[in-house]
This record gives sequence, C-alpha cells and structure tokens, in this order.
Amino acid sequence: MLVDIFTKISPTPIEEVPEMLRLDHGRISQVSTMIQRIITAGAVLLQCKNLLKRDVRSAWKMEASRIMAVIEAGHPLDTTVDGVMAALESGRSMPAATKGHLRALVTKVLTASQEMAERGREPSEPVLRLLLTRLRGNILTRLAAGSASEKVKATNTAGEKLASLGLSEFVERVREISGLLEKVGAVDRAAHGPWWDAVATKVEQEDMST
Repeated sequence: MLVDIFTKISPTPIEEVPEMLRLDHGRISQVSTMIQRIITAGAVLLQCKNLLKRDVRSAWKMEASRIMAVIEAGHPLDTTVDGVMAALESGRSMPAATKGHLRALVTKVLTASQEMAERGREPSEPVLRLLLTRLRGNILTRLAAGSASEKVKATNTAGEKLASLGLSEFVERVREISGLLEKVGAVDRAAHGPWWDAVATKVEQEDMST
C-alpha cells in the first residue's frame, strides 16, 4: 500500500489518503514528484544511450544532474527540450541527423511526461511505463528485506538492477525514497498495529459467527 500511495504519478488528494498516513501527505507529494522526474530523466538518458550505442549501465551523472535541474525548473515544453538537449550534447559531437532524431525522442518523452502529470494518469509512453513499473518493483524489493544482512544484500542487488535498467544515475535518490518509506511504514506499524490487529480480530469473529 505504501509504495502504491507514494509512487502515484499525481499525488493522492489528502481526503483519499488513509487516515493514518495523512500527516505524511507532504512527503507523499514530494516522493510522487521525484518519481515522475526520475523516470522522465531516466527515459531521456536511456533513449540517448541506445541511440548513441552506449552501455545503458554507464552512469551519466553530470547529464542526469543537468536534466533534473531543467525538469525541476518547470519551463514550457520547448524550453525544457532545449535545456535537455544542451545537457545531452555537452562534450559530444553528433551528426545533424542524430541530433534531430534525439530531439524527437526527447520531445516525445517530455510531452508524455507532461501529459502524465497534468492528467494524473499512469504513463502511456512505453519507456516511461516500463521504468515506473521496474522502479516500484525495485522499491518493494528493498522494503521486503527483513534482517540487517538481508537489507544490505537487497540494497546492493537493487542498485545493480537499477543500473541494468539504465537508472544508475538515480541509485542514491531511490535509496533515499526507499529509506523514507521504510521509516513511514515502521512508524505506522508502531502507532496503528494494535488497531489493525483489533480490526482483523473483529472481522475474523464476525466470519466465524455467520
């Protein structure tokens, strides 16, 4: 439930957030926005690496940082495309045809991301949809770890999987998101565990009496 709520593309209205998580509504909005930015920047970088025949596991941290800054600025689409292209072209010599192809790919991803955010819907663009699905699965894997040793192993494995997906630039950000969700979940269990147990017991008793 936590991952579903925190990773919705459009932040859940506070009245639709489970009561026990409403104090975390601000965090939910922040994580939701960050997830959208990660998959958008990740999709752009992945498309560029594929077009230029680069290893998708290689970390383009400088480009990722610049692209994230451009996306966060919230400029109109054309200006955002120009900024992203400048980040990708920096230090690289590309033929005019390659630049044109790359610009078309960048425009497609950014347009889909913008529509996704405005409509509050799951992404329809294939790369964005794939990255969002894989990112959610990655976070779930981290949260499912039990013991300290399992958590260390899960963190390392999850980082490697992110890199294989072409999201190596965002390993640290995803680790921070996972850590936040783990803390929120722990607080929720500590504060509302007895209440949930009571509800489960009541439901079980009602089932037995019918």
